Amino acid sequence: MVRKTSPLPPDPSPRSPGERGGRLLLGIGPIEPHKGFRDAVWALDILHYLYDDLRLVLAGDGSDRPRLEEFARAIEVDNRVVLLGRRPNLEPWLQSAELVWIPSRTGGGVCAALEAMAAGRPVIATRLPELAEVVADGVAGCLVPPGDKTELARQTRFLLNDPDRRRAYGEAGRRRAAEHFSVEALVRRCAELYEDGERRGVSPPVEV
Repeated sequence: MVRKTSPLPPDPSPRSPGERGGRLLLGIGPIEPHKGFRDAVWALDILHYLYDDLRLVLAGDGSDRPRLEEFARAIEVDNRVVLLGRRPNLEPWLQSAELVWIPSRTGGGVCAALEAMAAGRPVIATRLPELAEVVADGVAGCLVPPGDKTELARQTRFLLNDPDRRRAYGEAGRRRAAEHFSVEALVRRCAELYEDGERRGVSPPVEV
């Protein structure tokens, strides 16, 4: 017998996410297999036994959404998962989130990490080279092995139980995003590279 299912509904409420109560984990990015959101849902299943008020909100859309919805139903956490779809303004969700998950299995996630850091949210991301460079393990958040649901849950529990550490990661992340990854910081870095090239007698590349 095949059970008929319906998609998880989009978030219907115009209210601020914080008004609904509970603790919120936020994931940002396209709902595609390589983004690791199935791992995120699995980690939520581990955590909800410890935190009855915990919800996972995913901001994004993509081809893997139907499979992700079915997986959430299969492990009976669909009532704890909110799929927002694409949102032009994530600021209310970022400010209401305890932390941001970036569980990518391969590549990407840097923009999501920087958005979270700029908002002062701690980040738990996978240990991919580009994410490690941005987040810096133990500075703006924690890094976990790609695909490791148990470690994702463990590090999340660690931060949920330590508000001072969350606050410290958030503040450090905001500073790091501004100092190293803002437009001004990138322009400054390019200027330094050009100046260094001039000192060494190396001509900068010319675009035609």
